[in-house]
Amino acid sequence: MMTRDVKRRLVTIGVFLLPVVLVKVVAAPMGHRGPAAAEASNTPTPVVAIPHVTVAPQWSEQQRAAAQHVVHLRTQPFGPTPLYYDPPQPPPDRSGSSNTLGHVTVQMIMSTASGDLALINGKRYRTGDRLRDAGWIVSEINASSGSVTLRHPASDRSVVVSVRGGR
Repeated sequence: MMTRDVKRRLVTIGVFLLPVVLVKVVAAPMGHRGPAAAEASNTPTPVVAIPHVTVAPQWSEQQRAAAQHVVHLRTQPFGPTPLYYDPPQPPPDRSGSSNTLGHVTVQMIMSTASGDLALINGKRYRTGDRLRDAGWIVSEINASSGSVTLRHPASDRSVVVSVRGGR
């Protein structure tokens, strides 16, 4: 009678040897004698030419517009970035009228101990300061809302300009 240990060893040997024996038995009638009998030859492998068939894609109008946009972006010197937004600004008014404000960009508002300070078109202004040569006066700087109120004393017209980019 065989013990369990002997049976386990026979099964283990059988599991490892069975694939090797199976390959040898199947390969022998086919004429394969193993790697020692392998020969190399210089005959080239025949190349079968397969014709290349191109099928034109059927795109929707939305897909065609997207493809045209990609082609357009490849011609640009720099790629677009989602981190930069520059809203279009109106052209400056060069009419010379003192009542027109022209192009004004509020870039920053700061609260200081001596009062609020606004950076407008690259220059610092406080409440009561005259804006450029147009005659507009900074009547209010509101740091909490991020806006500056400009007033023209001759026409008593007021304009509220928010910080560029907004909150």
